[in-house]
Amino acid sequence: MTFARSLLHLTWLLMRKCWSQPPSLEIQHRPEVKYLGKIIDRRLTWKPHILRTCATVRAKCKKLDWLFRPRSGLSLTAKVRLFKAIISPTLTWGVNIWGTACNSSIKKMETCQSKILRRIVDSPWYVRDVTVYRDQHQGPSLCTTVNRFAERYRAWLVANSNCLAIGLANLPGEGGQEAHLR
Repeated sequence: MTFARSLLHLTWLLMRKCWSQPPSLEIQHRPEVKYLGKIIDRRLTWKPHILRTCATVRAKCKKLDWLFRPRSGLSLTAKVRLFKAIISPTLTWGVNIWGTACNSSIKKMETCQSKILRRIVDSPWYVRDVTVYRDQHQGPSLCTTVNRFAERYRAWLVANSNCLAIGLANLPGEGGQEAHLR
């Protein structure tokens, strides 16, 4: 699908009027599509996006490893600021969209974040993640952030005047059709 066609379909989806049919263009079927930095798979499990995001974060950390080392000479405050400025935005990009992923997938990203923070702080294995977050004033964990943004996005969908966008907010078990992934 070319950029112009995907933009046309996105514009059609976000229009305020309710049309029964999108503009007639032939769309190629693919198992996954990258759009605005998010990888959307056909079943909306977000697994490819989460795996690729974790790989991107690990690659960024490898490049910054000389700064994150315990004996790098950089203060802990500066290391945490680097983390918040470079790595944290990569982890949370589009969280309101992929926040509907299952808890185990989100846990993978939280594990990736915890490993990096432990490396920065040089914490021993027996210190809990909650303590590391609290000591570095990180705020809520990634799971809490994901849930907050997903609920905010769902509230926006419900308040939207587009009937197709409102249909996206129907979750299984809330009057909508049951979602079956298999």
